[in-house]
Amino acid sequence: MESHKRNHSGIKSFSCTVCHKLFSDKGNCRRHKEIVHDGLKPYQCNICLKRFRWPNRVEEHMVVHTKEKKFNKHFECILCNKSFSWKKGLNRHVRQKHGVTVYNVNTCQRCGLTFHTKEGLDNHIEYSHRQKQSIVE
Repeated sequence: MESHKRNHSGIKSFSCTVCHKLFSDKGNCRRHKEIVHDGLKPYQCNICLKRFRWPNRVEEHMVVHTKEKKFNKHFECILCNKSFSWKKGLNRHVRQKHGVTVYNVNTCQRCGLTFHTKEGLDNHIEYSHRQKQSIVE
């Protein structure tokens, strides 16, 4: 009960011994140190047994097994056209396979605007550049 009260009081009396981040609960402080600083990965995919630090990463990872595009994001490598569900996956791919360390996803080559999704970029090109091009012609 005391721990529960501390959580709602805003008082943070437990400090991480590594980064000194403050916590109101001793267990949360311990869990933070184990996961963030000690590299503990307590969450595991039940299909391939890959381990993760956070439970939401297991859920994101499941796309690999189900082939579902749950979040309907589409990140495509402009160098080899391989597609990824996550921007992080695309960035890792470009860095490891193509040796490119700075890679801006979904950037319009005509005006430099960037978009979160390939669909956003495609819509931008269609409505901003192709219409202007056809009016000029």
